[in-house]
Amino acid sequence: MGIPENSIYLDMPLSEILVRWADVEFSSLYEKADLEEEISLCKKLENVVSDKKLIYDFLMIGFRSSKQFLTELILKFAKAEEAGGSSLNSRINDIVEAAIVPFDEDLDAMKMEELEDMYLVYDLIYAYLRKFNHRERLSEIVMLKRDISSRIIEILKTQQLEGRKCRVCGKSLAWNYPYAKCEDCFFID
Repeated sequence: MGIPENSIYLDMPLSEILVRWADVEFSSLYEKADLEEEISLCKKLENVVSDKKLIYDFLMIGFRSSKQFLTELILKFAKAEEAGGSSLNSRINDIVEAAIVPFDEDLDAMKMEELEDMYLVYDLIYAYLRKFNHRERLSEIVMLKRDISSRIIEILKTQQLEGRKCRVCGKSLAWNYPYAKCEDCFFID
């Protein structure tokens, strides 16, 4: 996000601080990130949470998505964190369980879009659990993410995806080749 943490102590809503930060002009040596999604999420968090530091911590998770079900999930976690107390772990577990249940299907029968959405849910849960130091279910979430990733890779392997081209010489590259240049061009540079 790029906004300094000490700016949360200014006497204005965090969303307003973000708006002002987005309007600051920087040297041409730096490229400023678009904060539109963060500002939108911040405003939603401000509607359910009063602790500005907590809102800031949720924004620092790195959550970026316009999908409503993910926003609802992060708002549930934020409400639980602000309420705190001795039943916090129980509330978090209930939220995680509710998020997992809709996707508790045979992965082989799921379409790519469903798998991608499921991965986004688990990725957000993982990021939240790590950021707020709720480690009890981390290994379970990691395993679920791996299962989904494996299924996505299986689907991609069966599809005839258009190969990529080396940006220097135009040589054909595999669809999943991780670089923009082929090995020959890479070593020439």
